[in-house]
Amino acid sequence: MSERELLDEQVICQSGSWQRVRRWWKGIHPEVGTIVQGWSGWETVEERDRVRAVSTFVVHATLAHEQTAAARAA
Repeated sequence: MSERELLDEQVICQSGSWQRVRRWWKGIHPEVGTIVQGWSGWETVEERDRVRAVSTFVVHATLAHEQTAAARAA
């Protein structure tokens, strides 16, 4: 596939961390979506669902190991 240039991206609908996104790519990319004649010539319109992280956290392996060892000893 040739290099794609993203022209625009819009969130169509959203519920919590779930989103439906519509993207417009410059050029003809039939493996990605629907081909249309747009403002910049031939464009490909792609619709995708994505889940965005609401929050993230880090688990430190040493802390988890110490807590497990303490629980076994008790």
